[in-house]
Amino acid sequence: MDDGHWLAERLGAHLAGALMSHLDVAERDRLIRTYGYAKDNAWPPALAERLADPAFVRCLLESIEADDEPARGDLRGAILRLRRDDAVT
Repeated sequence: MDDGHWLAERLGAHLAGALMSHLDVAERDRLIRTYGYAKDNAWPPALAERLADPAFVRCLLESIEADDEPARGDLRGAILRLRRDDAVT
C-alpha cells in the first residue's frame, strides 16, 4: 500500500494530503543518510517502519515546523499518534 493510502486510512484524506510534502522532505533526507545522495530508484520501507526511525521523524517534524501552514499542530499530533498507535500494534 502506498504512503498516501496508508495515511488516509489512519488520519483521513485531509491530514494525509497535508503530510505528503513533508514526507517527501523526510524521505529525501533518509535517502541521503542511507546512500549519500537522493537515490531516485530506491524502494522505501513501509511508512510504519520509517516512522519508527527517530531521524526520519525528526526531519519530518522539522519540515512541518518550517512550514507556515496553520495545521502544524494537527500534523505534529498526527505523527505522534501514528507512532504511538503503531507501537501498540
